[in-house]
Amino acid sequence: MRNTDILSKLKYNRLIPVLVGIATVLGTLVIWQLLSARVHEEIEQMVSLKAASVKDDIRDNVEFRTNALVRMARRLELQARPERREWEADAGLYYEHDRSYRAIAWIDPSFIARWTVPAGADLKELNQVLKPESPALGTLKEAKDSKRVVLSGVLRLPDGKAGFIAAVPLSGRVNGFIAATFESQGFFHNILAAQRETNDYAIEVYNEGRLAYTSDPEAGSFRPHAHDTVLEFYGSSWSIKTWPRAEYLRRVDSSIPEAILVTGLLTSVLLSGAVYSAQRALKNGRDLASANLKLKGEIAERVFAEGKSARLTRLYTVLSMVNEAIVRLRDPQELYEKVCRIAVEEGGFIMAWVGTLEAGGTEIAPKAHFGREEGYLAGARISVLEGSQRGRGPTGSAIREGKHFICDDFASDERVSPWRDEAIGRGYRSSAAFPLIVRGRVNGAISFYSAEPRFFDPEQTQLLTALSADLSLAMESIAADIQRRKAEDDLIRHRERLEDVVEERTRELQDLNEKLSFEVTVRRGAEEAISQMNTLLEKRAVELEAVNKELEAFTYSASHDLQEPLRVVSGYVQLLQKRYKGKLDKDAEEFITFAVDGVRRMQRLISDLLSYSRIGKIKEFGIVDCEDVLKGALSDLKALIDETGATVAHSPLPVLAADCSQMAHLFMNLIGNSIKYRSKEPPLVRISAERKGGEWLFAFRDNGIGIDPKYFERIFEIFQRLHGKGSHSGSGIGLSICKKVVENHGGRIWVESQPHEGATFYFTIPMKEEDHEGE
Repeated sequence: MRNTDILSKLKYNRLIPVLVGIATVLGTLVIWQLLSARVHEEIEQMVSLKAASVKDDIRDNVEFRTNALVRMARRLELQARPERREWEADAGLYYEHDRSYRAIAWIDPSFIARWTVPAGADLKELNQVLKPESPALGTLKEAKDSKRVVLSGVLRLPDGKAGFIAAVPLSGRVNGFIAATFESQGFFHNILAAQRETNDYAIEVYNEGRLAYTSDPEAGSFRPHAHDTVLEFYGSSWSIKTWPRAEYLRRVDSSIPEAILVTGLLTSVLLSGAVYSAQRALKNGRDLASANLKLKGEIAERVFAEGKSARLTRLYTVLSMVNEAIVRLRDPQELYEKVCRIAVEEGGFIMAWVGTLEAGGTEIAPKAHFGREEGYLAGARISVLEGSQRGRGPTGSAIREGKHFICDDFASDERVSPWRDEAIGRGYRSSAAFPLIVRGRVNGAISFYSAEPRFFDPEQTQLLTALSADLSLAMESIAADIQRRKAEDDLIRHRERLEDVVEERTRELQDLNEKLSFEVTVRRGAEEAISQMNTLLEKRAVELEAVNKELEAFTYSASHDLQEPLRVVSGYVQLLQKRYKGKLDKDAEEFITFAVDGVRRMQRLISDLLSYSRIGKIKEFGIVDCEDVLKGALSDLKALIDETGATVAHSPLPVLAADCSQMAHLFMNLIGNSIKYRSKEPPLVRISAERKGGEWLFAFRDNGIGIDPKYFERIFEIFQRLHGKGSHSGSGIGLSICKKVVENHGGRIWVESQPHEGATFYFTIPMKEEDHEGE
């Protein structure tokens, strides 16, 4: 039946339009309710997926950092005597690569933080957090009792910000805890950065009702479609609230239900409204398809995140197995091979190898590898020289600069051009090299190869950096063990030799004891004889001292008494020389000249002998400024200095305990001696003094004629001369006086010289308490 016929029939039934209108309205309401429920269900599903992604990111990141603390704790437990510098270097590596840590610390068993990274104010801050009855202290006690990792709830840090603590208990050789503090707002802000990129969702994190983090501090109380998830881990419960922002809801919220409602109502009135509703429905259908496409994109992101999480999980497994191998294997070659095998079989890499510097220090020698290598390393010839084309790759750069290097794609990275064809032919698309640092020096690297370009993201790089650090520490430990075992073997050999020596010495002592038993009797008799001899020697010493005093008095008296007749003889001979000059023959005048010269030399000899006799023992030392002594000596020698054009230079001279008069004799004789035995050049005397041990060392250097070494001892004896009376004047007493003065002060005097090269006279004066007071 045609529609026109139906309409012609329906116009006569007045109830049908009302029934059709009512039926249309009712159907429209049903469809509107179903579509509204469907839109809300899809929004709830998207929010649920986003909440699950946020939860996984938080769990993975917290798990990653707690595992890092656990590895740090296990390495500390393995050390017999942990060194603070080594621990700070280890903790500093994690801190530098991940600034979400506010501080990392070792806390001793009495709950006091001892070491921290970074140092300084953070140590004081952490101890404030650990004050008695604080929640943080309760966290440490719970970790100690349960012997597992524990996270505290949200607590108030000293600067007023909210934060939390992760604590790892230590056992074995080192006790206490490895703990890290986190400022919660900054911590969650960093790890949820990727989640906030679209700015479509708001996120808040709570711990037992206390707000730990909010992505929107200005958010009000209206939170439609909010989704709550609970995360339980390490003894702490966290609530994560996720909801879509109003702008995002306006983009994805479909108006199909309202359109259907309006369309249904208008359909009962006019056909044009139905056409309009159909067009509107078509547009809304496209919006719904767009929303579904975006949902699929988010699902794809979720799949990528799960893949990334799987890779990180594999790397955690690699780290765990490598640490187990480090504890079990103590041979470097076996450890290298095991680490490479673990990296390939468990970490998903297609090849891994370890290389070390050769003896020349310019090329890398492969030590171990595993995976799809197929002769690649044999022809690699990797250099560490910066100017070499084969030193620009990741491995050479890592060893040369002491930090990791990554090649994201062999096909486009020019640094790896020497190896590109060989690498791509074996399926290598990206690689990363990490230095092995043993005792502060880079001696090798471990390299990983992947079949995917841009495979090494920051999280994997951090884990592989930790792996290389663990391997470096293991090599240090192995080297220390080898050195210790060698020392133990040497000690055993020394002990065996010592036992033989002790046995031999025991036999010798037994023989000596037999001899001593005989010698004791003899010695007793000798001691009695020595006692009698000492008594006799003391008596002789008293007598000798009296004789010396008499001899000194006689020498002084004889020298003094000889002066008067010599003056008379000198006067008459000089009178003859003046009165009969030119009246006598040449021989007579020469005889008179010889007589005058002889009298003068006799006077000088007696004067010097008198000076020598006056140099007696020092009864009392005084404080003597050697600068003043030198000034006095230069004043007395001024005529001689002016006559010869001599120069006397000196460095600062000390103040010491001595006899001032005798020191003046010493300076005058040494300076006069240097000027007297001068060369053709103008005399130059340099005087210096320096403190050596418990005495002052003086040096008088000149540029004179020098002394043959065979005469070094002779020149200090009285009346000993090396030159005839015609070449240089003198009595041969001056240096004897110097020796007597120095020995009176308890010192030594000597000379160093070569002929024609000048001479240096050295003497020492022992220091006394007065010297320190005068400095």
